[in-house]
Amino acid sequence: MRGFSSDEKGFLRWASMNHSPSAHPFLGLSGPWLQTILMVLAFGIFSWTLYRRLGLLRRGKRAKRLDRPLHRMAWTWVYGILQIRQFKYPVAGVLHMIIFFGFLLLLLRSCLLMLEAYFGGVSEVGAVYAWMKDAAALAVFLACLFALFRRVFLRPSRYSDRLLPEHHSGEALVILIWILAILGSDAMFEAAGQALLPAEEGASPVAAGLSGYLEGMGQATLLQVRLSSFWLHNVLVLGLLCYLPLGKHFHVLLALPNVFLANQEPKGKLREAAEAGQAFEDLEQVGVGKLFDLNWKDLLDFLTCTHCGRCTDQCPAYATGAPLSPRAFTLQGRKLAYKSQPIWKQTNGNPDFWESGFSRDGLWSCTTCGACEEACPVMIEYVDKFVDMRRFQMEIGEVPEELQKPLQSLERRGNPFGKARLRAHPFLNSEKVPLVSDAVAGESVGDLYFADSAALYEPRANQAAVAFLELAHLAEHPLGSAWSKEVDSGHDARRFGEEGLFQELRDRNQSWLTSLQPNSVVVTDPHGLNALKYDYSQDLPVLHAVELVELWLQEGRLQVSNHQESIQVSFHDPCYLGRRGGIFEPVRRLISSLPKVELVEMERNRSWSFCCGGGSLNLFREELGQQRMAQYRLAMALETGADLLLTACPYCLLNLEDAAKSSNLQSWLGVQDICEFVLSRVSPENTHEKEGVKA
Repeated sequence: MRGFSSDEKGFLRWASMNHSPSAHPFLGLSGPWLQTILMVLAFGIFSWTLYRRLGLLRRGKRAKRLDRPLHRMAWTWVYGILQIRQFKYPVAGVLHMIIFFGFLLLLLRSCLLMLEAYFGGVSEVGAVYAWMKDAAALAVFLACLFALFRRVFLRPSRYSDRLLPEHHSGEALVILIWILAILGSDAMFEAAGQALLPAEEGASPVAAGLSGYLEGMGQATLLQVRLSSFWLHNVLVLGLLCYLPLGKHFHVLLALPNVFLANQEPKGKLREAAEAGQAFEDLEQVGVGKLFDLNWKDLLDFLTCTHCGRCTDQCPAYATGAPLSPRAFTLQGRKLAYKSQPIWKQTNGNPDFWESGFSRDGLWSCTTCGACEEACPVMIEYVDKFVDMRRFQMEIGEVPEELQKPLQSLERRGNPFGKARLRAHPFLNSEKVPLVSDAVAGESVGDLYFADSAALYEPRANQAAVAFLELAHLAEHPLGSAWSKEVDSGHDARRFGEEGLFQELRDRNQSWLTSLQPNSVVVTDPHGLNALKYDYSQDLPVLHAVELVELWLQEGRLQVSNHQESIQVSFHDPCYLGRRGGIFEPVRRLISSLPKVELVEMERNRSWSFCCGGGSLNLFREELGQQRMAQYRLAMALETGADLLLTACPYCLLNLEDAAKSSNLQSWLGVQDICEFVLSRVSPENTHEKEGVKA
């Protein structure tokens, strides 16, 4: 089709205005009046439902979430706009990105069509935008069609949830069809317009293609098609706006705010039981027992959930058959919130959270590994909620029987194993790791090894700790110990809700740490690492053993023997070393520096690692799933073909090794602490022959 002269363009603009909905009545009303009525109704309904829904947040407790605004803006750009977490699931991620960015481009088009009812021709903004709009509309249309096909025929497993009595796929299908109808009505409106009047070459190629199918219609019929398509489009858009606060697609409005308001504390740091300036002892109630004991951001999480199922898909408890689904928990919380404050009825109740259908067994099945939070594209937080709920259960005495004994042992003996201090393994009280006393005149005692309970009282964990201390001795790096003073770090006592006991253990440890004033604290237990860094108030450098061993290898303070057989190893990232602690690469650099050692990664590695289920107090209770998490993890390791599975956590070591024995897998796959493995590859003779090595 040829281009037009300026006079022809002027005539066509005039003719287009005459065919605009603003110039023709519909259903007995003029275009401006009908559009005004629709918008008043739509925005009235939308405003009221939004007010009632967000009114739930006013009933939650206070939470500070507006600090560091520039950092939050950058965070929102990466996780909210660019949505980098979407690509963990490539197919769904690409579909979502096409629909998301396509809609951003088409939003201008929808706004212009609203104005078209008042100002004829305003929606025609030129060939460049017409091409961009058509490309976006076509991409979104195809993405929605494929998403429909995927939900109806392919049915990815994460779209269903055995713990959700209600299935939400029907709503997703309705929304996809709704979007297709919006796109289709817009295309028909424009196609009928092009059939009525010639269009300049290059303008709206999709409409030009569709207009060919309308050429046999008369002018009056084409005008009715154009008007009907226009008003259908506007009704669908305004109807979708009204529906958003009522369904799962509320996240269209809330996702970006929820990402902006996400927790910016380190991943391993827990929410405090008491607000700033308030003493724990003065609390009238500890933890969360009722819905509105949660803070307003927790309630916003409930409203923002997208139903995508990524959290549950990554949850090790759910994968092994335990009665825990993070998605079900959130949707049950949302349902309870909506029930407590309906759209059209005033209520002031504060229901017990268990009325939502969430089970206590589900609550205690959480390992606090954080896999659900790592997967969530809209930054919903789970661990803090679960810990707050456990705090309340502890307060009222609703504690699983299996946990009562280790918690009592922590209180009486300072360790969950229930062993007296005299029965601690004496490896620490030696020349290699001297027992240190209080610092004199403010002098530091140097670097201090904090053993924590497993290394002191569990024989297998003790062997792994001995391997690290032997490496420190070979590297001529002096380490002291205060094992006669230390008690359990309290890490898991806190995460199982025993806040008072945790504070008692923390205060006892902080007392002697203050008197010793070490340069740094070194640990072999990631749970102790996390507690000392984020749960204690002292500002001390805290290092995990793998960080030091990797440094010693880099500096040549440990020399590795070349007379070893080649071996393939896989590494299990402990949750509180990797996902919660951010220590991924030192381990991999360490392994890559060892001759004849090849690292073969499991599919789920680094921040996507799969929890073994052995974290501290979990060791003392039976899992509620059909299969142990450690067995599930071993199956992943076997798929790599590795000869040996390495880890860097005493509880992971105990749990994975026990699972290998109970499954008769020892001959197929060995399990070892990484310090034990490095020690087996180090040549002590070469190390001792070095000269001039300083600690």
